[in-house]
Amino acid sequence: GPGELIEPTYMDICHDQLAVYCSGDRRLTFFDLNGKYVTTLHSTSSLRQMRLDSRGNAIAFVTIPDKNGKQIVELQKFDPGLRYEKTLAAYDWSPPQYFTAVATFDIAKEDSIVYGDPGKYEIRVFGNSG
Repeated sequence: GPGELIEPTYMDICHDQLAVYCSGDRRLTFFDLNGKYVTTLHSTSSLRQMRLDSRGNAIAFVTIPDKNGKQIVELQKFDPGLRYEKTLAAYDWSPPQYFTAVATFDIAKEDSIVYGDPGKYEIRVFGNSG
């Protein structure tokens, strides 16, 4: 029913609401800060390490298998309705290398996105528009 969680993986607070992402069914469920169910959004992609900016946009990693068998991990931005907007960065994760550097990101002041690139050993900063 409304507000049930299946495989919750990430959560964040945005606009005085708790947002919980469930990877099992690719949905983002919102609760008020007292725990009352508010709404649910569905994603067409499986999001990893999701964060919400102050405008409600979601930033997350998405793994994209390409036609050559490689796994490309993209840092993507989604609008507040979880609709894809753009890809900010990408790196090749094939085969998965579990004991090497991994990409990471966070949201900083004024909703800028700070991204650590594991292949180039660079830190990149994107404005909110990308």
